[in-house]
This record gives sequence, structure tokens and C-alpha cells, in this order.
Amino acid sequence: MGSIIRETRPFFTGLLAESWALAAQTPKPTALGTMLRYSGANGCGRRMGYDWFDALYTEPPTPASVFQAGVGTLVGEAAANAMIAKYGGEAEKPSKVNDWISGSADWFGEDTPVGRVVFEHKMKSSYAFNKAMGYKRNGGKASRVGNGNPPPEAVKQVGMNALGIEATYGKPINSVVVGVVSTEIVSVMQNVWLKVEDFSRYGAEWSIPRDVWEPMALREIDRLMAFGEMMDLGYLPPRLAVGDGDVTVELDPHGTAWQCNYCPFRSLCHSDGDGTVRVLDSKMEHRTTNEPTEMES
Repeated sequence: MGSIIRETRPFFTGLLAESWALAAQTPKPTALGTMLRYSGANGCGRRMGYDWFDALYTEPPTPASVFQAGVGTLVGEAAANAMIAKYGGEAEKPSKVNDWISGSADWFGEDTPVGRVVFEHKMKSSYAFNKAMGYKRNGGKASRVGNGNPPPEAVKQVGMNALGIEATYGKPINSVVVGVVSTEIVSVMQNVWLKVEDFSRYGAEWSIPRDVWEPMALREIDRLMAFGEMMDLGYLPPRLAVGDGDVTVELDPHGTAWQCNYCPFRSLCHSDGDGTVRVLDSKMEHRTTNEPTEMES
């Protein structure tokens, strides 16, 4: 009888993730060709600078590093298609809040039970989903440790989409919705402890009033604009992001922050040093354009 072999270099199962990793070697352009994007909400300013100046990755994406994002994209596209089938509307609705920042709404609908809606879809790991839901799960047991809230970066992102749709198309937006699904559902055994309805085992949906989302979106626009002004003058912004509690945090490329762990510029960022860095002094290699000249700097 032959032996069962677990392939360390698979021929078939890894092909999908490998294709996603290959596609991820080229950064995705912004929705309307702007310097910054809505999806940068709460993100690192230095990373935004490297993206804009077309820096070559020093830690290119691998199949493992893009797998969850790839699955999330597939689920998000399928979710948008389901909303279109039910309510009409449009997926990937592009807009910009100004000449510097643009993005695309996951779904925009005008004929829904709650009127005109901008929807943001997020797929989260079990850790992030538990945090958003106020769950604590450990093996077959689970408990509630809080009421939970939508991810703040998602609220800011959908808020910027709403402001952008208003600015670009003249369509007033009051209702924004954030939907989150988990990569790992609450098991039947865990739900013996939690006792939540079926939807809450894998998903959550929040309707967010304008007096909540608009101030958050406007603060994030101001933060992104500050980075954009540095970049426009030929500088890489400092390694500043927004952490828990909406507090500004300074990142360390050799630290343990998740933003750095997943960053494709980690070694370059360490080499370029702290603070604001002149692009002409950076050790980056460029893909194509956007490199400032001595005159521009």
C-alpha cells in the first residue's frame, strides 16, 4: 500500500492564492486617480507616501499574506451582487471628497427600506469579529464581554464615501451602513453559551446616523490631507496611524504593530528612518512615476 503524502509544494490547491499574490505585486490605483484613498482610513502616513511615489516593495505580498483579503474581496463582491439583485443600486460607486482623496463605495442604493444608503462591507478574522461583537470565544465556550461596535476605520471609510457621493453626484446621504462578516462563525457549541440569533453567529450590521459618521469622516479627511500636503512637497509622512480609542500612534517597523507586520515596505521604512523624510533622500526604488525632481522638492 502506498503512502499518503502531504505536498509541501502543492500543484493545485495554492494556485488561487498564488494568482492573488501575483496580482498584488502591482498596487491598486485610487478610484479617481487621486493621491489618497478612503480605504487609507486610520492607516499609516508613511505607507501612503510609499504608495503614492510608486516605491518598489521590499517585502512583496505572499500567497499566505493575501489569502484572507482575497477571500474577503470575493465575499464582498458576492454580497454587493446580492444587494443589487434585491434593491438595484451600484457596486464600486466611485467618488471623491476633493482633488486629493477618492474611493469607491462597496454598494450604493437609492431604493431601499431605509432610503438612500452607502454600504461598507468588511470581512474580519475571528479576533476582530469578536472585538466588534463583544464576544469572547475559547474552544467550545463563549461569552459576552461587551456590546461591541463597528470598526472605526470602516465608519470613517463609509462616511468619506457618503461625503464623496454628495460632492460628486449631488445626492444627499443620511444613512450609512457597515456590515461585517467573520472568517470563522460562532459554532453550535459556542452558541449554547452565547444564545445569539443565526445572523449574529457570522455577521453584524450597523446603521450609523449622520451626526456620528460625519464628524469621524471629516476628522479623517483632515488627517489624510495633512499627509497629502507633505507628499505634495516631496516628503514622506511620518509613521503615524490611528489606534484603539481613536488615538494617534507612532509605528515602529521592527515593532509588533499589525500595520507593520503586513506592510510591504517594512525594511525600506526602517532604512529611511524616523519622522518626515525627503523623498530624494529615501532609499526607495521607484516603479514608474511620481518621483519628485530637485526643483519640485
